[in-house]
Amino acid sequence: MIMEKKVSIVISTYNRAEKFLPRAIRSALEQTYKNIEVIVVDDCSTDNTSDVVESFAKTDSRLLYYRMQTNFGKDTRPKNAGILASSGDYICYLDDDCEFLPEHVERLVAALEKENADVAYCQMLLRDESNPSAGLALGISHAPDAQFLLKRNYIDTSMALHTRESVFSVGGWDE
Repeated sequence: MIMEKKVSIVISTYNRAEKFLPRAIRSALEQTYKNIEVIVVDDCSTDNTSDVVESFAKTDSRLLYYRMQTNFGKDTRPKNAGILASSGDYICYLDDDCEFLPEHVERLVAALEKENADVAYCQMLLRDESNPSAGLALGISHAPDAQFLLKRNYIDTSMALHTRESVFSVGGWDE
């Protein structure tokens, strides 16, 4: 039996406990790709973020919670903290106001391994919160184009998965 490589899903958060964070955590834990860990890094929230995370952690040991010592004010340092706390072969990110479709991680791992690549990414679907009946619409989309990517990043962090080595080779997120 071939062992699936482990994927670490890093969720950085700040004061999103009630409206968004539960949805993000639930979507991470409900992935069809099961060899995962979900690391929630709290940038010193003043709401009940720790209680929300704990309620999920009681029933799923794949969920880990880390609280920053001081608020950094943007998600780069919490993402780096999540990477350092992770144990996965692959790392992906889930913004606290986003959610993954159930096959998100499985499809990105398959793409990355098929191409023997360091990074894989996908398209993003957007939901109009003011009009839930509208369904999902294609969000940021652009055909792979290295020259355009050098000028403007069109890959949202929640759309990408990369190898552990690749993030360390570039020194992590630029804080």
